[in-house]
Amino acid sequence: MPEFRYQSQLRSWLYRIVTNLALDVVTRKREFAHDEVPESAATPSAERAAEHALLADHMHQAIAVALSVGIGSVPLARQVASGRHVAARYNPGDRVRIGDVEGELLEIGLVSSRIGVGGGRAVDVPNAEFIEVAISVDV
Repeated sequence: MPEFRYQSQLRSWLYRIVTNLALDVVTRKREFAHDEVPESAATPSAERAAEHALLADHMHQAIAVALSVGIGSVPLARQVASGRHVAARYNPGDRVRIGDVEGELLEIGLVSSRIGVGGGRAVDVPNAEFIEVAISVDV
């Protein structure tokens, strides 16, 4: 999707997908105005019943996918939000201690940050750790 600008939140994107799918289903059912329904349409045929069952199945699948993606993306969204917090509050080069990890903050990523612990070693710490545990910073 080259035209997607990544400016909206994931939940807004999922909301629009589900809304558009629901609108598609609703508009397909409106073949006739309520007061103009022909007698043949009053009793559903086997073909029409199968079509309704297929539409209902597609709707259930779309809702299941939207819910799965929405619920599954909560931890990732939490890490990204934490990353924004870390980037706003700390700077590379700060000496930090998070739990048992102490060292120089080398880089701040989208979901994790890298801390140099000495001896040429580095530890990646999830950004959510910066919010959940006490941090000491030497500036």
